[in-house]
Amino acid sequence: MPSLIVECPHCGAEKIGFNLMYQMPSTITPKNMSKRFRVYMSCSNCEEAVIGTFDKPVNVGSPQEPLTCPIDPRILGWILTSTYPTPTPKPCPDCTPENLKKIYLQAANAHRRGDPDASGAMSRKVVDVSTQQLLGEKSKDYRDIRGRIDALAADNKLTPDLKDWAHQVRLGGNDAAHDLDPFTPEEADELLNFAELYLTYVYTLPGRLKERRERAEKDKEKAGAKPT
Repeated sequence: MPSLIVECPHCGAEKIGFNLMYQMPSTITPKNMSKRFRVYMSCSNCEEAVIGTFDKPVNVGSPQEPLTCPIDPRILGWILTSTYPTPTPKPCPDCTPENLKKIYLQAANAHRRGDPDASGAMSRKVVDVSTQQLLGEKSKDYRDIRGRIDALAADNKLTPDLKDWAHQVRLGGNDAAHDLDPFTPEEADELLNFAELYLTYVYTLPGRLKERRERAEKDKEKAGAKPT
């Protein structure tokens, strides 16, 4: 049975083996292609199905069909044109700084592929890095992330609800014994939700407000400009 490695849109595994199980020839063949097959493929991790469209260029010889390939059909000249469903990465909240965006997307992707420990650690890092940047030199005065969140809330830079939620999720990281324990799926899910809401409040809402004010200012300038 041939197999290939692609990203799974169901469990989120970025590089996972798919077994090619069943194929159906297409009556419509694109230009410069001699054959097209739609192939039912099964993820070796979650066993969910993906339909892959395989095209065979006119200059490719045998094998005649994807399922008769002894290895990944792409190695033998077939082209995997598309898959359905298509993997859709979780978007990051708008206006998030690039360094935090990269960390958040690592947390989201790890969560999607079923790796709660990596996801939880990266979600916590999002808040850790952000609070240090927001407080600057003052961040050294606080022993953990939650302390920095309390300081930001006292300065009205975070809502009381966010501060309270921060005390409910596993954010601290100074308890070495507890910190060595892996994150459970429930903890990872709650941390990712917290990180998303945190970024939305700290960066997205102010960023959108700034954009709106800038548009309003430009509209005023246009309205007040004299015609030439």
